[in-house]
Formats: sequence, structure tokens, C-alpha cells
Amino acid sequence: MHMREVVVLTVAMAWPLTVLAAGPPKTCLPEFGQSARLEQAQQAYRPGDAGEAVRLWDELLRDSADGPPCRTVEIAWRIGEFLKVQKGESPELALRFLNRGIAAHVKGKPAEDWSLGKVLKTTGHFFRRQRDMESACKSLSAAWRIFSTLEGAAAARDQTRAELALNGCPMPSLPSP
Repeated sequence: MHMREVVVLTVAMAWPLTVLAAGPPKTCLPEFGQSARLEQAQQAYRPGDAGEAVRLWDELLRDSADGPPCRTVEIAWRIGEFLKVQKGESPELALRFLNRGIAAHVKGKPAEDWSLGKVLKTTGHFFRRQRDMESACKSLSAAWRIFSTLEGAAAARDQTRAELALNGCPMPSLPSP
């Protein structure tokens, strides 16, 4: 077995099977050029001086508005997730981008709600960092409701439920059909 095959096999084995079967529609995923621009912005990012990365992310989100709205939501989530790893970065910057993703979401397109659920879940993480537990619980509850209605989202729903419990949030209920 060659080294590349070992790496691919290791990654495939580590990747949860539910992720392979579930997630946003392909139309919601960033196109190749957009993924490259996300990578460029991440490389330009400097803690305490995020100006160049912010400029690149702003341009990318502005340009993504020409595609499906769920793609903008997905890109905003990827920016938020990147900033979540940067523990020293202010939550306000991440929330600014995540809110743009929330604003881009189109109601009534359930298959595209995956990206919105991810944005809301990440938003909850940043509210927790700000010690705003009420907002964190609201965001996590909204994400849980979305994941509870999507086929194949059991892992995301269960993970969100665990985060609700960990944060002392009341367990939300699903609306009656």
C-alpha cells in the first residue's frame, strides 16, 4: 500500500459515515474558485490584524450572492468555523459573518437548511464565548430543530442536543405538525 492510499484510507475511516450520507446539497457547497478564495483569506488571516482576510471574505460573500443563497450560507459557516478555531479572535467578527449567512438563507427550502443549521450551531458557540447563554441556547435550539427535521441528520441532531445539555439549555420541542 502506498503512502497516499494509507492517508486516504485513514481519513475515510476517521470520517463519520453519517457525514458521507448527509449534508447540504451540492449546489450549496462553494465552487472550486470560491474554496480557493476561502483558503487565500485563511492564509491572509493574522490574529489582531484580520483586515486583509476580512476584505477577502467580504468580497467572497458579496460575489457569492450571484449563486444559490444556500452557498452564501455555507461560505459564511466556513468563515465562522475558521474563526472559531482562532480562540483569540473576537466573537463579534465571527458573528458578523455568521449573521450574513443567516440573512442569506431562503425560507421554504428544507434541503438547504443544513447550512443554516450549521451556522446557527456555530453562532451558539460564539454567544457562549461571550457568556450570553440566553442567545447561545436560542441558537443551539434553532439548530436542533432544523437537524431534527432533516433526513440523515441524526448525528448533527444528537451532537447539538448534547451541547444544549452541556450548556444547561432547556431542551426544545418540535412544533406539532
